[in-house]
Amino acid sequence: MDGTLVDSAQGHIAAWRQALSESGVKRSQFEVWREFGKTSQDIARALLPKEMMRNARTVAERKDQLFLETGYRSTEAIPGGRKALSALRAKGVKIAVCSSNPRVTVERLLKRFRLISMVDVYVTMDEVRRGKPAPDILLLAARKLGLRPSSILVVGDSVYDIAAGKVAEMRTAGVATGASSFDQLKAEHPDFVLRGITQVLGLVDELSCARLNSSCEVS
Repeated sequence: MDGTLVDSAQGHIAAWRQALSESGVKRSQFEVWREFGKTSQDIARALLPKEMMRNARTVAERKDQLFLETGYRSTEAIPGGRKALSALRAKGVKIAVCSSNPRVTVERLLKRFRLISMVDVYVTMDEVRRGKPAPDILLLAARKLGLRPSSILVVGDSVYDIAAGKVAEMRTAGVATGASSFDQLKAEHPDFVLRGITQVLGLVDELSCARLNSSCEVS
């Protein structure tokens, strides 16, 4: 969701820096940014000093609270996101949103941008034991959709999305609109690297043609 369908980076960064500052910890925007894609608790563990690791859960919960109070207001839709989901649904493609955010945050943003009716399921950090790059959240989505992992294409903006998809034995497409740059995504060796979310449409057509062993023109 974040970085792929919605641009929530500045709101998350501000919430993280305030939550950390309240605990006496200073971190730069870049230090926070490079952890995007992980769960809140995993990010807190990465940003807190070792001697404060016991406070990771408290800091993570405070950050999530701050984002819901004010941070979400700066979030904007990534151009083409709604169009892509609408077109995919028209093609009969099942869609899952898998987010490292808590459920209340995911619902808030999906509703804010009128995306919630365009997805079949959404899976959040509240439902799994391990966050990305572990594959748990993707495998749970596959079960909820009733699909084999090998039939799923993971589309994400973070190297952690790609790593999780590969472990789950799903196809992966990095989209360079969020946490990781085009080159960073490429270095993770996904099956595809995209400049924008709307490129998924042609990719889905291409994969469908390949699966049916037929020829068709893909734009």
